[in-house]
Amino acid sequence: MPLVKRALTGLRHEDKPKKPPKLPVTVAILTHLAPFINSVSHPDRTLWAMMTLATYGLLRCGEIAQDSHDNSRFPRHHHWYLAPDGVLAHYYLPRSKADRHRDGTTIFVAANGSRTCPVAAMQKMLAKLPSPPSPTSPLFSLDGHKPVTRQWFLKRTKSLLSKAGYKPESFSGHSFRRGGAQTAFDSGLPPDEIQRIGRWKSPEVARRYFGFTFHKLHALSANMAKVDPSRPLRFEAPNL
Repeated sequence: MPLVKRALTGLRHEDKPKKPPKLPVTVAILTHLAPFINSVSHPDRTLWAMMTLATYGLLRCGEIAQDSHDNSRFPRHHHWYLAPDGVLAHYYLPRSKADRHRDGTTIFVAANGSRTCPVAAMQKMLAKLPSPPSPTSPLFSLDGHKPVTRQWFLKRTKSLLSKAGYKPESFSGHSFRRGGAQTAFDSGLPPDEIQRIGRWKSPEVARRYFGFTFHKLHALSANMAKVDPSRPLRFEAPNL
């Protein structure tokens, strides 16, 4: 029976030792990778646009590259829109993991003037395409006709990580989504806002994607050392 088979499969998975989670590709890591991007190369411009958009937009790998299980699922040119102010951009997802009713989801990213700006990276890629696009053309493509595959994206990403001195086996396609969440947490964004941006159903699921970094713990320890002595904290309710 199918249900019994699924239950047995789940039990077998429980016996397997859990692998450590892959490392996040944070904005700080993107900054280290930036010098290794050749801005003259269209494949490099495409890779950089995908990487920055995935991190700042907290996107899954399948939301920027062609889905390996469904060849018709990939971002198209009409899914990207830059507002007239040149600051706010919309990235539309017709389908996503949390969008079970296929209503579509809009991801917002904004220009920030940094070296890792996702809007600037996208506009540089779109300014020099190999062929004139149509609204339904692949948004990320090497020849203007075929969409970039997940396999190509991960292979080029790991090559770039290796050039920058990182261990590529420590990262995965989900590292960008995890890195975006970690960077947002480090910047002081409340967990409930990170949950909303990342489209997680609950805070418990969202918190799996970020935690205290060494720098954040060091700052906390330094701030605690500077606190002046005060009266003991009383936890009982005051008498009214």
